[in-house]
Parts: sequence; structure tokens; C-alpha cells
Amino acid sequence: MQERNVALHILYYKRTSIMNDGVERAFERLGFTVDPVSCMRSGSEWDENSELAQALDERVAAGPWDVAFSLNFNPQISAFCEQHGIPYIAWMNDSPLYIRDEDAMRRSCNHLFTFDRGYVADYLDRGMPFSHMPLAVDTDFFEHAVNTAKPAEAAGYRTDVAMVGSLYSTDYAQITAPLSPQVTELLEQMLKLQQKVSDRSIFPELLTDALLARMNGEYAEKGIDFTVDGPGLEFLMLSEVTGRDRKLIPALLAKQCEVRVYSKDTLPLPGVLMKSPVDYRTQMPLVFRHSRININATLRAIRTGIPLRVLDVLGCGGFLITNAQEEILEHFDEDRELAVYRSIEELPDKVDWYLRHDTERQKIAAAGCARVKRDFTFEGQLKKMFAEIQGD
Repeated sequence: MQERNVALHILYYKRTSIMNDGVERAFERLGFTVDPVSCMRSGSEWDENSELAQALDERVAAGPWDVAFSLNFNPQISAFCEQHGIPYIAWMNDSPLYIRDEDAMRRSCNHLFTFDRGYVADYLDRGMPFSHMPLAVDTDFFEHAVNTAKPAEAAGYRTDVAMVGSLYSTDYAQITAPLSPQVTELLEQMLKLQQKVSDRSIFPELLTDALLARMNGEYAEKGIDFTVDGPGLEFLMLSEVTGRDRKLIPALLAKQCEVRVYSKDTLPLPGVLMKSPVDYRTQMPLVFRHSRININATLRAIRTGIPLRVLDVLGCGGFLITNAQEEILEHFDEDRELAVYRSIEELPDKVDWYLRHDTERQKIAAAGCARVKRDFTFEGQLKKMFAEIQGD
């Protein structure tokens, strides 16, 4: 690796990601020379892709590179880097990760970063070279989108409360339908208990080997070619709890104020104004800036990390009420930069208070935006990652 502060020559694998633009603008601001490589991909990043292999072979003459970079991990990029002696940085913006081949992630060229610190120790124990790096947003880009919007367009996004994103409709009901009433009732009790526990997953201690064996035995008895394992069932159940959270919250708040949900999910919710998904670059900033309150309910499978949605809202200058997440509480000053709820039951009173206190709400939104501008820029996070591997 070159010395710090020297302009780097980067091989950048551009996969489909809403963070791509921010990464590219940061590379430009940092003065890096970038060779982008991309390909059309319909399957998983783990599937061999001949078009990507050809694109990499064609790029060899453009090297040598100081480092290769991608958002999320690609095994073909890693193999290419291992072959050519190139350090490879993969910054994960998904959590938990789908890992098909741990050996590919153990390659010596890899420098892997996840925003969800709660998984780092597990990955390290399995021999995968992970470090922690929170996500980032480009607040200048958001500000431009807000400032250039026509007044009539901006007015169309004004509401009391807004939620943006998936409602996490899962296959839980279909997967558990063949099971006995005793097992499905036990699983339902677990789901209800998890809804009340917000700081950790309770499923590792409850989904015992005996329970998994019973479930798989019941599938087999009915001639169903399907099995469950602990991690897969935990993720399914955490996603189901997330879906229940994200459906319950807007329906509950709609009893006292106007609530809009912007989502690809079309499931109607009582009293809620269901809206089409919004474009990340042009419409989302207007939603967050012009909604009086934005709500975040983190995917329960994220253990400690700050979801991108939190940074999006604050980076757009929006006011946020979010669930209590370990790293959110570490990086943001509660009630000064954002508001936090620790149970769904307390949300109606909290929302009512902030709807009646415009000055406090606007002051908190401004402070939260300032924090993101200071601590969660692409340039800042990229420099930290490059500095870490330069220190190896």
C-alpha cells in the first residue's frame, strides 16, 4: 500500500446500490483515480458471472491498482484480487450477511467491514477478517434535492408522520402452517415475547435443537421436503417481528394524526395513507424534510448497527423517532439529535408531544443533521477504512 494521503488508484466494482453515488463522489473529492467495473447481474453475488470475469480480464492492463473496493462482498472480485496481489475492501451495507462460502471470505487479500458491530466477533471467530465501520450519506446531495424542488412538489409531501420502506411481509405463515398446533403456538409465544424485547434476539436460547428436530420431523411426516435450521429460522422470525412492528406502528399512530407509509407493499393499514415507493435521490429527501415526524423501526436482525434509514432521515434534515439501537445511542445524543422509543406503547404520547412542540422538534432535527454531516460522511468513512488497511 502507498503512504497515507497519496492519491490512490482504485478498482471499483459497481454493484446495484443506493450508496454508489455517494462512494463515487467521495472518491472524486479525495482525488482518487477510479477504474469502475460493473456487469448486469440477475442472480446472487455468489453466482459465477462470466460477464464480470471478462470485464476483469479486460481491466488488467489498466492496473496496477492500490486497492479494490465494493459495497458488499463479491467472491469473484476477491479471487481476482488474491490472484493479482491487490488488497480488497468490501463495505457491507446489509446485515445479517448471506454467506455461501466462508473460505472465500477468509482470503488474505480481504479487508471486510460491516456497519453492524454486533456480528464482528462472530465473524472473527469463524476466521473472516472483519472490522466495524458505520454507514454514510451524502448530505450535500440531499440538500440539493430539497433546495431545488418546486414549492408545489415539496408541499405534496407534508404530513404529520411518515414511514419509508418495506413492511417485511414474510413467508412465516406458510412455512409454519404444516406444523402441529402445539409447535405453532409455541412459536407464536416466542414472537410475542420478542416484540417486547427490543435490545437483543431471544431466539438463539429458545430455538433449541430439540425444537428444530421436532419441526423437521413434522415436515418429514407430512412428506414435505423442507427443513429448518437455527440461523435461518431466527432470521425468519426476526423479520416477522419487524413486519408486525412496521404494520402496528402506523396503524396505531393513525388513530391520532395523519400517517403516510411509502412502500412497495400494498397491504392496506387501518387509517393509514399508503403511498408508492419514493426515489432515493429525488423524492426521499422531500419526504424526510417535509414530514413533521419520521419513524424508524429497525430490522430486528440488525444486532447493534445504525441502519442507513436513520442516517438518511437525519442527513435530509428530518426529525426522527427511532427504536433504541445500541450504536444509535452511542453516536447520537438522545432528545437533542433524535428521539428514541423503547416500546411501541410509548410512541403515541411521544408523537403527540413532538407534534405540539415545533420549536423543539426543529432544533433536534437541525442538531441531528449537523451530527451526520460531521461523523457520517463517505469521505470520512472511506479514509478510515483505507487508513486501517495501510496500517496492516
